[in-house]
Amino acid sequence: MDAQIKFLIDRELRGRGWKEDSANADLRAVFLVGVDMQAMRVHTQPGDQLGVLENVPRGALVIALIDVRTGQVAWAGIAEAEVQQDATEEMVSARLDYAVTQLLKRVPK
Repeated sequence: MDAQIKFLIDRELRGRGWKEDSANADLRAVFLVGVDMQAMRVHTQPGDQLGVLENVPRGALVIALIDVRTGQVAWAGIAEAEVQQDATEEMVSARLDYAVTQLLKRVPK
């Protein structure tokens, strides 16, 4: 998954006209993926006064662009979603592609 996310980030930044120059980099892209399989939420039906507590696993992807000179975060974005228990590899790939593409559209030009 790490290689796929790196590929997607590189693709999106190249598509925005960014060039990779590891010797003289201004920014470094980093990412973090987290999953909470114990996440809970209250589910209510219309007309119910009380809800039912249910387990809804959640996942998140954080992408940050770090200023190499200062070490400060220049930009960060986060995507969150419910974890699909029966997701195929193709579904996971498509969801990651969508998340990275949408997140990096928000990076200022």
